[in-house]
Formats: sequence, C-alpha cells, structure tokens
Amino acid sequence: MPLIRMDYDTATDGFRIGDPSMLDTPDAARRVVIMVHGYKFDPARADKTPHRHILDPCRDPAPARDMSWPRAMGFHGLTGEGLCIALGWPSLGRFAAAYRRAGDVGRALALEIAGIRARHPRTEITVMGHSLGARVGLSALPHLRAGDVDRVIALSAADRIDTARDAMATPAGRTARVLAVHSRENDLYDAAMECALPSGTSRALGTGWAEAPANWCDVQIDCAETLDVLARMDIDIAPPQRLICHWSSYTRPGVFDLYRAVAHGAIDPAALRAFLPSDSAPRWSRLIAPARAITPLSFGAKPSS
Repeated sequence: MPLIRMDYDTATDGFRIGDPSMLDTPDAARRVVIMVHGYKFDPARADKTPHRHILDPCRDPAPARDMSWPRAMGFHGLTGEGLCIALGWPSLGRFAAAYRRAGDVGRALALEIAGIRARHPRTEITVMGHSLGARVGLSALPHLRAGDVDRVIALSAADRIDTARDAMATPAGRTARVLAVHSRENDLYDAAMECALPSGTSRALGTGWAEAPANWCDVQIDCAETLDVLARMDIDIAPPQRLICHWSSYTRPGVFDLYRAVAHGAIDPAALRAFLPSDSAPRWSRLIAPARAITPLSFGAKPSS
C-alpha cells in the first residue's frame, strides 16, 4: 500500500519516517495526502497509537469511530493512488500542553512538506486533520511558501479563529484551499477548548468564521440546507443522529465522499463556498432545539479523538 508512517519525536523536534524511499516514488509525485489525528493518541504507546486506530490502513471492517482513514480516502494499495502519510504525534496529557505541542508539530511538518515540494514540484499536497490535528495543519502554513500546500481539510478543528486568521494571511495560507468542517454537535468541545485556553481573544473555529478569506470554506454538516446542496453534487451525507459528538466529521456516513472529492480536486472549497449558507447556526442551537429522534452520546463511549 502506498502509505508511509511518520511520527513526531519531541527529543529532536523532527520526524521518524518509516520508509523514506517512498517519498521518491511516482505515487508521491502524483498526490500526497497527510493525515493527522487529534487529542489523546501517542504512537509510542501500543494502547494509544493511531496506527492501530484511525490511521491503520488495514483496519476495515471496524466500528465507525475507529474506521481506517486511509481506506476511506481511497488508498487501497494500487499504483497511481498517490501517497498517504500517516502522521502520529504525542497528544496525551493536559489539553493546553497538547495544544502547544500541536503548534510544534505543525512547524516540523512544514519542513517535511517543503522537502516533498522540492522533490515533486507538481504534486498535489493535502493536509487532513481532526481536532488538534487540524491545528497541526494550520500551524504548518506560516512556515511554508506560496503554493506548498494545495488543500487543508480541517475536521472539527480544535483552534481559534485568530490562529486561522494569522495562518491564512501568510503566503502559503493565501494559496491553500481550506475546507473547514464543523457541526453544532461539537459545541461542548469547542466551549471546553475556549475554557482550557483562556488567553485566546477569539472564539473557536467551530462557531463559523464569517469573515474568512475567499479560499476558506466553512461546511456545517448538521445544517439541512448544506446537506441538500452537497446531495445535489452527489455527496450524500447522513443527517446527524446525536446531540453531542466530537467525531461526526469523520464517522458520519458519506463525509469521506466529500473529502475524497476535495483531495482529488473534483470539488474546490473556494467554489463550493458560494453555494453554502453564509452563516453558521448559533452555538447550542442543537441543545436548545427539540431533540426529536436524536440519541445523546455517552461521554464514556469514545476515549480518543
């Protein structure tokens, strides 16, 4: 399978790469998709490694919350699919410490992306991350040149609007296309992030970024109008089934159809933005609205993000 494991080493502030020779293959010259997990993983621990969880290319069949991202993104071991990079980093411990470390990982990732771009000037590079993994991707942008990253797919990003604003104002940020997926299902986690990082001056990205630049597209996947628009594009995403869920941006049936289309260039986030609602629903609107036929998520049901 065209997949390479790349794990962040805090001692060296760099990465241990499983098989560096794969960076020089024709698959890497075609397309590179870098997948980054979020909070509460550690590739150095067998019981917490993402490489036996969502970044495991052989995990299918598996429960939705443990599904294989590489397979869901279309990596099945065939020549010509492109190269999948499964990025692991230590994200256990207190949230504030993991948040700071995500910034360090993003800076180190920028060096690897620059190296890939130097090897393959025409390859398409997409960074896809969930929760703090999305912060890793955004944190790489200030350290890159214009055009180094083609796309960022940010799933339930655990970061603030001011961080994204700074990242998008950089040369790499101005040229990258960003798909920012959020849902009112994640409101509790967005609010908890803001409380854990009291020094921030702006709200969580999950509240929606109304003043985002034209190359940033917010997609609220619990918005009926948004789902209707995507359905007309043959992207059929199931409606939400829970009031509270931090993982619906990758467990909801149909969402990976959208992410594959974006990563392969079939859907341009900047163009998609024109067809979607301009404003996100207010925070807590799912909890305040009548909860008909919706099952609350047990907080003990999902140990990692």
